[in-house]
Amino acid sequence: TRQAYSKNATVTIYDKHRMTWDEHERFASFVTPKDAPIINFARSVATQFKETKDESQLAAALFDSMGVMGFTYIQNPSDPYQISLAKTAATAKTDTVDYVQYPRETLERKSGDCVDMVAFYSTALESMGITTLALEVPDHLLMMFSTGISADADGYTMNDMYVIHDGLLWIPVEATVVGKPFIKAWELGAANYYKWKGKGLGILDVHNAWNTFKPATLPNSTLKSMDITPDAIEKKFPGDFISMLKISSQTKTRRYLQAIQKNPGDMDAHLQMGIILAKIGDGEEAMKYFDKVLTAEPKNAAALNNRGNIFMLREKYPEAQKAYLAASQSDPKDAYVWVNLAKSYKAVNNTKKAKAAFIKAQKLDAMVKEKYKALALELLNSL
Repeated sequence: TRQAYSKNATVTIYDKHRMTWDEHERFASFVTPKDAPIINFARSVATQFKETKDESQLAAALFDSMGVMGFTYIQNPSDPYQISLAKTAATAKTDTVDYVQYPRETLERKSGDCVDMVAFYSTALESMGITTLALEVPDHLLMMFSTGISADADGYTMNDMYVIHDGLLWIPVEATVVGKPFIKAWELGAANYYKWKGKGLGILDVHNAWNTFKPATLPNSTLKSMDITPDAIEKKFPGDFISMLKISSQTKTRRYLQAIQKNPGDMDAHLQMGIILAKIGDGEEAMKYFDKVLTAEPKNAAALNNRGNIFMLREKYPEAQKAYLAASQSDPKDAYVWVNLAKSYKAVNNTKKAKAAFIKAQKLDAMVKEKYKALALELLNSL
């Protein structure tokens, strides 16, 4: 005979902010780099530092902006994350339910615990295209981001300030000291990393975790972010951004400085020094290296062209034209020098000369028209 049984099961449904740390990868759902309020915040910072292309300087500017806006770390005395990562397995409870803010909520409230701060800062950096990793140590969560700089073969880490991971240099950050200069957050992050390296440090790769735990899709938001100016950052954190510029310069140019020390006449090393310095926004120092090259090699087209680029950034268009013209005379077959010359003429509304220079570039390289479509459309259709 058939017998029927019934059982009432209890199902607990938590709201979207709740998570348990039985699977740490769940944290990835709270890293939401495509969320509009975070994109707007990150872009507002990037816009203020539009000449800066260096990852570590942009990260510093973003962290300092959080401090200017009044972000505050609030310690949770009964933090579920800390309970789940207790120093001993006997006291760890991975089924404890945690409340985690979404980055947009941290942006609105300007406060959060260590998990919230790491989620927010990582999200903002990811929205800028800077790769991040979460770092788990006993009772605590911090993070690190990639500088994009290749690690040198000698294992250089600037006295354990950088972390070498996947062949690149990374900067660990203690996000809970928001409100202090970025350099301090870096120092504490590095100290924490090396303290626990090989003794309980775990690396949580949100990019891999996103394969299982997708970033949350959130409703439209009207939250607006305030623009933080470089002056406001300098006022609250004097010298912090300049320090990052110098450190990044030192790190990126290290191998070329060594080459110059071995051979002061190595003009290619001088040229590379100038190019790197220009890219990270130190045009004044870059110009010194280009000038050094031109003292030894007055017709060096690359140095002349790069001097022109710096003048363009400074909106010194006549000086840029002079540099590009000299470069085009030294290397008349370089199509991209002619493109630069066209841009410098266009900047002062000299359309006739700009068009002539662009036509010259196109004759040298047919791909120029494809690479610079907008410029081609504007100049080639003009009288």
